Amino acid sequence: MQNSILPQKNNKITIITSVAPYTALTPMEAINVGFAAAAFDQEVTLLFITDGVFQLCPKQDATKLNQKTMAKVLGAATMYGIEKIYACRHSLKERGLEKEDLILSPILLGAKEIHAVISGSGTLLSF
Repeated sequence: MQNSILPQKNNKITIITSVAPYTALTPMEAINVGFAAAAFDQEVTLLFITDGVFQLCPKQDATKLNQKTMAKVLGAATMYGIEKIYACRHSLKERGLEKEDLILSPILLGAKEIHAVISGSGTLLSF
């Protein structure tokens, strides 16, 4: 039985990242926001679409750019309790990538499934 007549707060945060790594600061900012939210017990979902799927490629080295390597940073997602990691199936196909080529073993989603993830979120952040 519920103690309040107020609706329960939806603490699900979906972070959509659609920018290729190292082309801007937004991909790293998206991940940092996700880590911070997860540290405060928010349920974080990461969704990689369009060029954002390139962030999931393992063979990256950003040291010459004086940046952190995206793949290494993303590797900490599970340490922060981020377990829902998705990638757009169509985006991967358009870019010639296979799930086996990616880090974090994301669950591949189609358009209807992406819509369902977004609809179930209390907060949606797009980077």
